Amino acid sequence: MTRDSFLQRGFTAHVLTAACLLLTAPATAGEPEWKRLHDQAAAHLQRGDFEQAGRFAREALKEADTTLGPDHRATESSLSTLSLALRLAGKPDEALPVAQRLVVVRVKQYGPDDPATAIALHNTAEILIAQNRFAEAGKLQSMALVVFEQKLGAKHVHTATGLHNMGAILLKQEKYGEDETDLRRALDAKQPA
Repeated sequence: MTRDSFLQRGFTAHVLTAACLLLTAPATAGEPEWKRLHDQAAAHLQRGDFEQAGRFAREALKEADTTLGPDHRATESSLSTLSLALRLAGKPDEALPVAQRLVVVRVKQYGPDDPATAIALHNTAEILIAQNRFAEAGKLQSMALVVFEQKLGAKHVHTATGLHNMGAILLKQEKYGEDETDLRRALDAKQPA
């Protein structure tokens, strides 16, 4: 599976989860407009038009923040979509504050030991890697990895991806030996049970 297909599959699952949550709750003012904008962002992401996806995601975030509030699930979903669009568009400097805000929202909503929070930490670490900020990326990736291993298990795809990223971070820091351990664990996690 390529990185892009992995990201798209994860994003599609995220969009479906967000849609299910929204369908189970009564609609409030702003939700129909937010949904229209968010759906456009998702469609552009799936087509690979990251610039347009970012534009619609920004508008969706603005709508969610303004009409639904900063702690609403639509705001959380918009932050996730915008962060992904900016990261895939090669704009890590713009993506970082959005990703960091998503971490704060998820810690507040789900707690620090929830897989959703760990995914936000992992995605923020990837942005830091793109900025060559390996020490910071390693700290966040390590935090995410602990949650993935404890909550999802050693063979889960998130655990494998986290181990791979940790190995890559250590390799970039020339911490040989440590990187090999994580990379070997990542390979093991990717093997069928």
